Amino acid sequence: MDIAQECGLLSPHDVPGGVIRAMAAKGHKEIGYVDELTTRMPTPDEARKLGLTTGTPVLVYVRTTYSDSRPLRLTLTIFAGDRNRVVYEIGDLQAYTPVEKGDES
Repeated sequence: MDIAQECGLLSPHDVPGGVIRAMAAKGHKEIGYVDELTTRMPTPDEARKLGLTTGTPVLVYVRTTYSDSRPLRLTLTIFAGDRNRVVYEIGDLQAYTPVEKGDES
């Protein structure tokens, strides 16, 4: 909360240049992050907002970013479990050819 207050991020609004740059301008530079992905059944409100049918899970994506001394920012995103796929591309990918959905064989 102290960083959000210092950087003017407590009220919902567009941030010119983005949140990461606004934080860096105040000395809070992100140098790494941890992603956590889990699945669970949605709350009734999530099911309504996402238009989910009964029995459809959600994908919960949490990213925590860090400076060299502390956590800086947490992003929580809830996705409809039946309409999303997570793909990470890490490292040297010169030989990588993306697999289209349905071609996973």
